[in-house]
Amino acid sequence: LAQAGRSVVVLESHTQLGGLTHTFARKKVRWGTGLHYTGWPTAYFNDFPILWEKLTRGNAPWVALPDEADYYVRSDGTSFLKRGGRDSFREDLLAEFPKERQAIDRYFDDMRRMLADYLRFMTLQAIPPVVERCGLGWWLGRRFLREDRVSVVEYMDRIGASERLREHLWFTWGNFGGIPSETSIGAYSVPMEFMMDGLKTIDHGSRTVAEAFAATITAHGGELRRGARVDRIVFRNGRAAGVQVGDETIRAKTVISGIGARETYGKLIPEESRPGHAARITAMRPSCSIFTLYLALKRTAFDRFGLHGVNYWVESEAGSMRTYWDDLSRTPGWFLLSLASRFQQHAATDLIPAEVFVGIPGEVFSKWQETRVMKRGEEYDTFKADLIGKVLQRVEQTWPGFASEVQFLEGASPATIQSYTGHLQGAAYGIAPVPGRYSDRKLRIETGVPGLLLTGQDVSAAGVIGAFYGGITAASCVLKRNAASRLLNS
Repeated sequence: LAQAGRSVVVLESHTQLGGLTHTFARKKVRWGTGLHYTGWPTAYFNDFPILWEKLTRGNAPWVALPDEADYYVRSDGTSFLKRGGRDSFREDLLAEFPKERQAIDRYFDDMRRMLADYLRFMTLQAIPPVVERCGLGWWLGRRFLREDRVSVVEYMDRIGASERLREHLWFTWGNFGGIPSETSIGAYSVPMEFMMDGLKTIDHGSRTVAEAFAATITAHGGELRRGARVDRIVFRNGRAAGVQVGDETIRAKTVISGIGARETYGKLIPEESRPGHAARITAMRPSCSIFTLYLALKRTAFDRFGLHGVNYWVESEAGSMRTYWDDLSRTPGWFLLSLASRFQQHAATDLIPAEVFVGIPGEVFSKWQETRVMKRGEEYDTFKADLIGKVLQRVEQTWPGFASEVQFLEGASPATIQSYTGHLQGAAYGIAPVPGRYSDRKLRIETGVPGLLLTGQDVSAAGVIGAFYGGITAASCVLKRNAASRLLNS
């Protein structure tokens, strides 16, 4: 929008710009808080890297992660390597499941087709509802919305995948925030297809993302403010006319909210100005949240345990990979050890960053949702310390001696995510990708409130690329033209 000559002001509630692309450092080691890796199709044309390059002006370059991307460590101690590049992944699956060639071939064909259906559907998110109701909506969205109503488990039944094969096809579900039985195959297909041709990360860490976008905005006369928490949207004559930030009212012709659909309708729009469908949006389920351990490891840990890949998805108990950690009296049934941050660590140091992630229901931390970071009280500190101990115990059971390689450890709970993003219950991916999520056509960029638009993951798909395309599509809505085409042709 700034490049197109619009007057833009970005309001960030945190002291750092960039939401979950921001980073933090301890003991000269730096970790990302949300953007660790992503990918995009390279087997056929995809416009993402071109759009990214134009909007960041080349100041947030991507680097390829090793092809040895995702290890699935089964509960019986054996493992499966999901290599980068769809041909390699397919070869590995066929070697593991030679009798299920038909199901495997159909899966790869379906993922590519569903992504194409999704990109066609995204056009609907930017056009006025009245145009959609005139028949264009049926034409653009019918295929993707049909898949949106089918769960991942139902899809696996449809293609005849064995129980063991389907575990290998969905073990990375943490990348999109919904367990297989509660996720639509349409929502699943978008991040899975985007990461099919290998993983990439931001060179020098995700903090360069916000710096690059900020430089582009300011170069075109825009403004960015940190520590600017929006209290509410200001209305005039029934139209969103700006926002209230503390004692200051900032007037605007168009307000674009990126904090999430539920949060926008439930927290920022005064009750008297909410449209009739607001209750439906605020009642939508949140995605899973994440309990995270940020670790600084000795270099010796990598050779000692043979940790040379990017991610290790460890299923400690049979079948647990399809569940959340909801019985907190026990150690988690599965966890993800991610080493993605180590590939951003260019400075010479004896310590290497790593993260351990566990999917967890955010409501467990509801009682602390209004508290502040580092000031949640003794009960919270004790509860979190107990969970940290249980997670580390599970990791230690997988790699005996692992704890002795940890030189620094810090935990982050769903309450932490909520403090920095505003997402209710610390939802890591906004609204849950449940079947029928996209079929509610009120969940779109145009809110039904004049002057107010949504952007980000909730109107697009999970992850940084989903949020990116949510932004592109919201810009299209403002400009009343295809913003991606405008950039590609500029």
